[in-house]
Amino acid sequence: MRDKILEIMQKEHTALENLLNLLEEQHRFIASDSLLDMEECVKKIQNASKIVAEIEMERRGMLGETSMKVVVDKLQDSQISELYKEIRRLLEVLTMQKETNDLILKQKLSFTNQLLNALKPNSKRTNVYNSYGKVKR
Repeated sequence: MRDKILEIMQKEHTALENLLNLLEEQHRFIASDSLLDMEECVKKIQNASKIVAEIEMERRGMLGETSMKVVVDKLQDSQISELYKEIRRLLEVLTMQKETNDLILKQKLSFTNQLLNALKPNSKRTNVYNSYGKVKR
């Protein structure tokens, strides 16, 4: 059982590193406003996320609802313990990178919307003439 858990954890570690690299790549594309590259990167991120989810399902199928922390504490194996700590660190970095990318995208979208509103003002606020030739506000 120890070897199977170690194998699953190693696969998960590799998949999470791949996902982190893709999120960092997405960050570069966001910063350089490379929309076509970013669209391709999103597809890669979705595939990588699917792989992570499959590995997680494999782990849950083997361990049930038992948390990894309980399993790691029960096994008392230094290699598994170190790998578990590394996976937890990777998950924190992944979360931070994802939130950073989301924030930058929201800021860019907000700026784009403000620019569009400046170029095309809202029709409710523009002054127009009514049928009597008076300015309607």
